[in-house]
Amino acid sequence: MAMQMYYQLTEMIFFSVMEPLIKNYIISLPADLTNVIYFMTKTHSKEQGSLLEKAWQKFNKKDYEEAIELFGQILETNDRDTDALYGRSCAFFRSEDYESALKDLNALIKLDCKHSKAYHTRGLLRGAEEKYKEAIKDLEKANSLARGNQEVWLDLGGAYLLNKDYPNAQIAFEKAIELDKGCPEGWYGKAVVALFKKEHKKAIEFLNVALKFDPKHLNAILARAEAYLESGQRDDGIKDVRKAVAIKPDIFGSENQKDEADYKDRIDDEDELSDGSELEDLKLID
Repeated sequence: MAMQMYYQLTEMIFFSVMEPLIKNYIISLPADLTNVIYFMTKTHSKEQGSLLEKAWQKFNKKDYEEAIELFGQILETNDRDTDALYGRSCAFFRSEDYESALKDLNALIKLDCKHSKAYHTRGLLRGAEEKYKEAIKDLEKANSLARGNQEVWLDLGGAYLLNKDYPNAQIAFEKAIELDKGCPEGWYGKAVVALFKKEHKKAIEFLNVALKFDPKHLNAILARAEAYLESGQRDDGIKDVRKAVAIKPDIFGSENQKDEADYKDRIDDEDELSDGSELEDLKLID
């Protein structure tokens, strides 16, 4: 997504809240590469295990092209190698080659219909393609195969949210919280659901909990600013905007220092705004 015009302050904040949620939703794989690599290399010969490990190391370094090549070398020897198929699908996914990623994932699921990570990843891919109903179907399948997986619950909550199924989104985020009450993403997810439902008091309550566990959770700070501003608590909203800018000066997409300085001057110059001033008078330049 790209901002190409002036935005009102509340619109800018809400855009900044939702875009990271979507981005996090479509790239959250795999959660624990260390365990993935260890498990996979243990099931291969020494030579193949070493090649698989090298491929994941390239993946970790975001050298997806080389990772794809290494996973491909394993598949040239054995095109039914599920570990290499899964790895290459992840590398294709991160390279935004969704067609190739889907082809590998479909082949993997055909070989192993109980491969929870394959369904999880395919669900994320469907989400990236904005095919939310298909994403939900795959993520629900992953959830049934890997019970007690917090990452699946969080991603499923995100898929429900994007599909505007707020009741199920809330349930999914609550399930993630049940697995770990100190999960800031779960509380943040619940808060975003509340924001969509215009339940600002609840949203602020949930975001306070998220920020208790992660005080620098940028998305939570922005979401709380949105909740404050929409509920008429302008001063508290502006404070959170300042916190966000302090953590990430280019949070609103300023392309140069002049833009950032101009933005900060507008925020800091509150005294020039009357008590009845409308927030739409305060605009940011992308």
